[in-house]
Amino acid sequence: MKALAEHFSVEDRKLKEELERERSALAATMESLGSLPLPDRLAFYSELRADYDTAIQQFAEARDQLAAQLNTVRDALNEKLTLRTTAYDRQINCDSAGLAAAWETIQSVIKRHQDKTAGFDKAKADAAKAIEGHYLLTIKDQVDRLADQAAKLKAESDLLHDGGDALPDKRSLEELSQSIIAKQAQVSNAHAGGEGLTNHLKQFLGRTDLRFESGDEGYQVLRRGKPAKRLSEGEKTAIAFLYFLVKLKDQDFNLTEGIVVIDDPISSLDSSAIYQAFSFLKNEAKDAKQLFILTHNFEFLKLLINWFENSGLKKADRSYMMVVCTETKDGRSAHLAPLDQLLIDHATEYHYLFKVLYTFQSDGTILSCYHIPNIARKVLETFLDFHVPSKGSLYAKLDKVNFDDHKKTAINKFANDLSHHTGKGFDPALVAESQKNAKYLLEMIKAVAPLHYDGLEALSQPTH
Repeated sequence: MKALAEHFSVEDRKLKEELERERSALAATMESLGSLPLPDRLAFYSELRADYDTAIQQFAEARDQLAAQLNTVRDALNEKLTLRTTAYDRQINCDSAGLAAAWETIQSVIKRHQDKTAGFDKAKADAAKAIEGHYLLTIKDQVDRLADQAAKLKAESDLLHDGGDALPDKRSLEELSQSIIAKQAQVSNAHAGGEGLTNHLKQFLGRTDLRFESGDEGYQVLRRGKPAKRLSEGEKTAIAFLYFLVKLKDQDFNLTEGIVVIDDPISSLDSSAIYQAFSFLKNEAKDAKQLFILTHNFEFLKLLINWFENSGLKKADRSYMMVVCTETKDGRSAHLAPLDQLLIDHATEYHYLFKVLYTFQSDGTILSCYHIPNIARKVLETFLDFHVPSKGSLYAKLDKVNFDDHKKTAINKFANDLSHHTGKGFDPALVAESQKNAKYLLEMIKAVAPLHYDGLEALSQPTH
């Protein structure tokens, strides 16, 4: 009996759980049925609203009918939940076909609305095209007449521009313009120089917007046929440099017997123009009896050295000098000295700058130290570029070097702060900081790359 009672207890619990699930599902269905969203009738075109109202009414009636049937089911479930031990058979019909049909009717009205909306743009475009076609037909004769006139005027313009047998003078407009310029200009050294300068400037700058027109008082710079205004510093430098080279061929100057001095011809020019400047200088000044070229640019210096070293000139006929500034009891002075061999033998100035630091001996004056921060920074940047190749900042690269942290901090501050002049005068600590940090930097290079350091040290000995 006990086992039988337990059996019925388990079955009763299962039945109760099943009834609860059905009640929950039925409640969710009824809630969804009652909250089903439908478009507002005002959202439809006016001619579709009556059909939509009818469909909505049918849908509401079918929904109410189905809801009543579902309520009957709900009541039956509630009754069964309280009378689980009573067995009975009850037939309940739930017909959703009417609701589905009403829903299809609503969707049909919505589709008609959407189809009309989708076709609206096409209908509007067709109407606009029809109006345009009608308008063009009304002005067709006028358009054809104007087109004929335009074609005739273009033919006349082309004839005047290009020249031809139908003209009293067969030459083109450009040919006539050049003829006028040629007749107006004096056949002189000035005019020849203007033509040469224009051609050189075209090659140098790689564009044709600037040209030179000679006149009684000299040259006029034109940009696209109009007086040039607001020339850039690079354009001014290029014009001055090329004008000088053209004047070397002046009939009053004998280049092969003359002395030519060119002072820093690439200042204010972009780095890409260095090679053009060198090419023009080499070709135009190579025949000078004596040629002096001054420059602050190391890359340009290397081009000049390579030219002279491979020009076939005897060693006695070429020399490389550098300006050396010193401080004496009479004040600051400068003198010429042979260019350091490290600047001649190597592709970069790194070896020479290392030598400057290696041989640096301060005399206790700020003047003897003012260049050291900049040199130290260049040496540090170059060394870190190959020792710690990365896109990081100078500080980030230096931080990766295995060296005394305090000395690295001092080197970084020295290279950053004292290498940038602020205009407030020299820092009184420059002398002491230069002596200390030049030593720290050399110590770091030696500790991190001893083989590299030994090679640079050997190159820095007085015998080199």
